[in-house]
Amino acid sequence: MLEVPKPILKEAASSAGTRGKVVGKTRRPTTARILASVIALAVAIGAGVSAWEIFLRPIEVQVAAVERDVPVQVFGLGTVEARVTSRIGFKVSGVLIDLRADVGNFVAKGAILARLDDREQSAQVARTNATVQLADANLQRAAASVEKAQANYANAKSINERRQMLLKGNSTSIEAAQTAQAAQDAALADVNLAQSDVLVAKANIGDAIAQQQLQSTILDFYTLAVDLRRFR
Repeated sequence: MLEVPKPILKEAASSAGTRGKVVGKTRRPTTARILASVIALAVAIGAGVSAWEIFLRPIEVQVAAVERDVPVQVFGLGTVEARVTSRIGFKVSGVLIDLRADVGNFVAKGAILARLDDREQSAQVARTNATVQLADANLQRAAASVEKAQANYANAKSINERRQMLLKGNSTSIEAAQTAQAAQDAALADVNLAQSDVLVAKANIGDAIAQQQLQSTILDFYTLAVDLRRFR
């Protein structure tokens, strides 16, 4: 009479076995999810620590040591300019053949900055030098002529005075006395002419010297040098 419940026990067992199988199958996904959550949490924690290290960590500051008697220094932005500015350049035009300095260079007093081609002007200076020498020679020649003319005049005057005395004593002819007087007058004219030549020679040598100085000054313009008088 007790055999009837047995099949039910088998079904229950089989049902229990089936339930156990179902439960076993659902445990595996749950463990994977937990493991993934743990990994994600670890990654989030690592990212947070890295962010704190990069952005939120206090900045290390180096503390300066205490110093005494520190000199006062003032710093600022600005432009350095010369107190006195002077524009320099050539006073004559020409071909630049030598450039020894540029803007911003330090130069010494009297240093040559640049030079122009001065061959033509140098030839002009040489010509004026020759003119001065020629005028000086003419002046010396004129001075020598004056001395000679004065000597001739002194001789002619002496002769004329003797002839005039002889004429008063009737010891010579009127013609001889007149000739002596004419010779004296001619000698005096030669003296005056020689003295005029000296004046002309002096004027010529003065002009030649003036031209020489002018051309020499112009020649200096072909060389540009440092002259501190321009900056005072």
